[in-house]
Amino acid sequence: MRNLAFSADTPIGWSRASFDPPAKGFERLNLCAFLMELGRPGPFDASKNNVARTWQLTDSEKVDGALKPVAADVNPRADRLPGTDQPALSQARLQDGAPAIFAYTLVDGRLTRDLLVEKLALLATKKDAVHLTARFQAATTGKATLNLTGIRKAWLNGQPLALASEPSPSVDMSADAHTFTVEVDAKSPPEVLRLESPAVSFLGD
Repeated sequence: MRNLAFSADTPIGWSRASFDPPAKGFERLNLCAFLMELGRPGPFDASKNNVARTWQLTDSEKVDGALKPVAADVNPRADRLPGTDQPALSQARLQDGAPAIFAYTLVDGRLTRDLLVEKLALLATKKDAVHLTARFQAATTGKATLNLTGIRKAWLNGQPLALASEPSPSVDMSADAHTFTVEVDAKSPPEVLRLESPAVSFLGD
């Protein structure tokens, strides 16, 4: 494959790759080597769901209120029933007639600045801060450690986390669906943003 480099920096869904007809034998070998690594332990292992790979972008006016559960009678996604109580940022709602914007990470769960800047351009926010939300499911009740990279301000199910004193917080988790929301500077996003927890399964929608 021409003009396509397979590495841990390959975005989910191949959104940034340009596919050309195979040219040389070494390019075919490169493709085969990559496919053989899929599912194996390492940077190409996308079989495990313990890392967030999908983030929803929202340019909320204020953090307070935007993260509180609301009863919304909008149902832009067929898998959600109207009128259900959900955190506002976890809903793929329509904003000003435009569809919700999602950012997809690299295979290893890193949301790089370049990938995020592309989505921020689509969001076209005029605000200083934007919010990104990931959804996950906890199978059991108990403590869960959240391993964070590039995250300074965050909320779990609408409740703020004290990241200054505990950068990788251990939180009480119920056996249920949860939302994790982070705030980033729209003009100066982090080099890398990543959320991982071995105790949960992140959802890709």
